[in-house]
Amino acid sequence: SVTNADGLQFENTVGAPVWLPSPKQTPESWTLNWKGQSIGLSIRGNESLAFREDEERKSLHLAPVLRAPIRVKSIVDGRSQPTGLQCGWFAPHLDRGHLTLKMQLCREDHTYLDWGRRFLVMVTPLNLVGDPLGNPTVLWESFREPGTGNPTYSWTISDWPTDAESVRLSAWFPSNPAPVQRYNVATLLEDARKGFPIGPKESQELEWQIRTEGQSVTLIERFRKTHGATERHVLQLTSTSLIENATHRRDDRNHVTVHTWKLMPTDFSDCVIERLDLFALKTNALRLEEPVRLPIGKQTSTIPLTQFPRAVITR
Repeated sequence: SVTNADGLQFENTVGAPVWLPSPKQTPESWTLNWKGQSIGLSIRGNESLAFREDEERKSLHLAPVLRAPIRVKSIVDGRSQPTGLQCGWFAPHLDRGHLTLKMQLCREDHTYLDWGRRFLVMVTPLNLVGDPLGNPTVLWESFREPGTGNPTYSWTISDWPTDAESVRLSAWFPSNPAPVQRYNVATLLEDARKGFPIGPKESQELEWQIRTEGQSVTLIERFRKTHGATERHVLQLTSTSLIENATHRRDDRNHVTVHTWKLMPTDFSDCVIERLDLFALKTNALRLEEPVRLPIGKQTSTIPLTQFPRAVITR
């Protein structure tokens, strides 16, 4: 049973949900009574709580309750055969031109799956009739959502087109180690300082430039021949330092792609730039059964409440 300070009490059987009325204030204090024990709860509006019994300790502990994805698609192999895995997408969130995407991987029995390796997502903005707006964005840097018991992956894309009505998502999951070239940032900086050419040696059509500024490292790719060159490879940075932000800007008119990573703390000694061959990855990778198209809700704007006098803050 669950009781609050006003004496309201709700009971139900184990495994069945107990629905509480909307809180008069948030958070609101309730007491969970279970096998003679009283457990204090602090419940907010629109929140779900679940509990699991620890049979060894004969105690109850909080279990995370996960929101359900709004689109779930099967993952298939190169012959379009089902793999028993599926991918679930949550509703995109648009805030001041930044689009946040979240995704979970699980098996068909809904047990959660930690892929353990990076995977690739291609994001294409679409207009009202479903036509693409510009080039797709390739997401290879996946960020796990901290503090959850399941692998929820999230990405944030800056400068999202304001006229995009929906987003098309396709994903590839390498079944073998991805074909990657690795370049140590400290070595690149030292070679550039000495005037040596840096970057991939297999192409005479590509030139790399690198620089650091404060907490950031920037790599510039210049393409002499652009057809297909910018779409073939994607770059990411790996480091034991926390990577606060990553931006990848492509300028097709000037044949330039600019990659910037911001680190905290600043330490480039163990930073490695990884260059992934997209064509080789897709050849042997598992993939989504079909692309997912998600509508984008109305843009929101987050305003800190500290900007307002206390008197004008209303519930």
